[in-house]
Amino acid sequence: MNQIFAIAIGGAGGAVLRYLVSNGVYGWLGKDFPYGTLTVNVIGSFLLGLMSTAMLLERVVLAEEFSLALLVGCFGSFTTFSTFSLDTLSLLEQGQVMKALSNILINVVVCIVAVWLGLKIGQLLHQSQNGIIHGLGISFPFAFACVVFIVSSLIGLIAKMIMYQNGLDTEVQATTVVFAIGFFITFSSVYLVMYILEMGIAPSQQLSTMLGVLLGNTALCALGTMTGIQIARLFQ
Repeated sequence: MNQIFAIAIGGAGGAVLRYLVSNGVYGWLGKDFPYGTLTVNVIGSFLLGLMSTAMLLERVVLAEEFSLALLVGCFGSFTTFSTFSLDTLSLLEQGQVMKALSNILINVVVCIVAVWLGLKIGQLLHQSQNGIIHGLGISFPFAFACVVFIVSSLIGLIAKMIMYQNGLDTEVQATTVVFAIGFFITFSSVYLVMYILEMGIAPSQQLSTMLGVLLGNTALCALGTMTGIQIARLFQ
């Protein structure tokens, strides 16, 4: 039951994010081609490869519910094969054979490349000491911190570009960014807390350590989001 509940939570967040991203892309580029579905599939594939590598190579014993919530629930509902199939069939029924074939080819090839790229980046970050820096009695998960920064920057970049192109109100933009980055902060913080427990820190130090990690992770996510937003402004 806990596993189903975890998948449901992750799936709910992933579904909302997919709706926001895909509809934003359609509002920006139009519906002449399934741009929205392609975008969420490519982004989801990249993040799946990146996060899977981080979890595997850091060898943190994660609760099964957490892995299911993130990999199956969140990324499973963020990406969509069924909508891709429906979009392709719709193009064929409209007689747009070339667009249908292009949609198939682009989704398959680009998504495979995206998940490969995510895996390679994760592996590169973990080449040295499994991505963990040891010093002054502290073990710092450098690789995962980089992953957090990359993902939060991507969230800020995509959110800003999509919302700007759709001319959304400032309040709507702020709400969307807060929801997206808040969802990611929650999952990444849970992972880091599990990492701390895995390191066998003394119970008397766990509370202060966890608090510092949570604050640091939130600050890192905020910095990444702002970096992504600033990069997006360069294209406006």
